[in-house]
Amino acid sequence: MREKKRYLHYEVITDGNLSAEDVKQAVQESVQQFLGDYGCAQAGIHCIENTNKYGVIKTNTKYVNQVKTALAVIKTIKNQNVRFATTKVSGMINKVKRRN
Repeated sequence: MREKKRYLHYEVITDGNLSAEDVKQAVQESVQQFLGDYGCAQAGIHCIENTNKYGVIKTNTKYVNQVKTALAVIKTIKNQNVRFATTKVSGMINKVKRRN
């Protein structure tokens, strides 16, 4: 049976200026550290869209809360204080992309 998916739209709140690649790398490292290898494989994490202020992550429906928590524990990127806020969760990517 096919696994259902959810799209998470997140916002990066920071005083400094970060590159999109730095944000993407921090998200991937945090999810990897929080869920581990097996959890990442089960969650099926994919970064769909990524800028320095916003991003969209695709994940399995069973792991939405764990991925949201993994984003919430990110406190610094490149010695700059940051805060991640999940602004929307949807099963359709078009609804989430309209948030940008």
